[in-house]
Amino acid sequence: MPAPDVIRVLIVDDKIELRQNIKRLISFEESMEVAGEASNGQVAIEMARSSRPDVVIMDTHMPVMDGIAATEVLSQEMPECSVIMMSVEGEHDLIRRAMKAGARDFLVKPFSTEELLETIKNVYKTDQKRRQLYQVSPSTKDGAGEGSRRKDHGEVVTFFSTKGGIGKTVILCNLAIALAKRAGARVAVVDCDLQFGDTAIMMNLYPSRTIANLVEEPPPWSSQLIQEYMIRHEESGVDVLLSPSRPEYAEIVQVEHVEQCLMLLKEKYDYILVDTIPLFRNIELSILDASDKIFVLVNLEISAIKDVKLCLDLMANLNYSGDKVKLVLNKGYPPIGGVSADDVQGGLKREIAAVIPNAEKEIVESINKGKPFMLRPEVHGTELGKAILKLASVLAGDRVGQAQEESQGSKSLFQRFFSSK
Repeated sequence: MPAPDVIRVLIVDDKIELRQNIKRLISFEESMEVAGEASNGQVAIEMARSSRPDVVIMDTHMPVMDGIAATEVLSQEMPECSVIMMSVEGEHDLIRRAMKAGARDFLVKPFSTEELLETIKNVYKTDQKRRQLYQVSPSTKDGAGEGSRRKDHGEVVTFFSTKGGIGKTVILCNLAIALAKRAGARVAVVDCDLQFGDTAIMMNLYPSRTIANLVEEPPPWSSQLIQEYMIRHEESGVDVLLSPSRPEYAEIVQVEHVEQCLMLLKEKYDYILVDTIPLFRNIELSILDASDKIFVLVNLEISAIKDVKLCLDLMANLNYSGDKVKLVLNKGYPPIGGVSADDVQGGLKREIAAVIPNAEKEIVESINKGKPFMLRPEVHGTELGKAILKLASVLAGDRVGQAQEESQGSKSLFQRFFSSK
């Protein structure tokens, strides 16, 4: 019997040369061993049923049964087995189909030895921690449905966008203040833009301690320990876990650190607001998986709207429900270039949870002063303040209204673009 920390890998590819090459690379790694080889998906399923590998490296295109079909079966029957798919093709549609089938990662051939081994380690480690977070039983698919999540006190709310500079951090910080000041909630902010996070600037906080300092603490962690690394925003009472003070420190923060942190913060706070970067890496996927709500930001630029459409499709393939994923339109009025909020809502076929007006002067001033605008009571009665309060009501469970902007009479460029899809 192998040691408990040895990762058992099943290699599946119809080309024997590639199987032998991967087998040779794994043989040099002490923390891994080859659990078997298979030439097609059907054989792989039979071998996995008997050998129960930790990780399966699976090619997409094979005779008898292809890798995607086999991954669907393995995801249903053996959710404890993590599948990494590989292909000479790296098209978005193929990767999306692989993820929908249940693959945990995707490698494009040819890949380096380091890329292969690191992907196996990261996927194995991530899924081990995720099982602890969700308490998934052997007969339950990893992340399959909201019922598998632990019922803790707090609610994790993640802000996500498909590109930077869209105003995500500004909205997050002001929402945190609205929840704390107006609702009296216990609110934590976690800045997971690990290289270039802006929460410290937005809230005028000095990064005397950050998540990079926290991860140097030996396990096991406790909620009390994490509290020691939170910085209090005195004017609002919001506690903030800041991103590393330098970009190079980001690499020491791993998936399991973030997952453990979010799980423990739920013991102390009503809302944990998480800022992210516009990527679907392992660390972002783990945050999205752990979230109770995801606010996806979009603006009135057609390129941004197109990217958000792809993002929403991907999240649907990850089995995130419509109640979990909410759309927030920033700088949503007045309309720009013939595109309105109604166009966005209709084109994406999603109700908009909140429309933030274009209030550039107030927002830039608040950023430069490090004083979020929701700290000023007079702002609460403005269109900008009302939009943030409406977003807060979404978390409070209030019914979300329709966007009120007047639609354009003529068919816009945006409408023509999406009607052709």
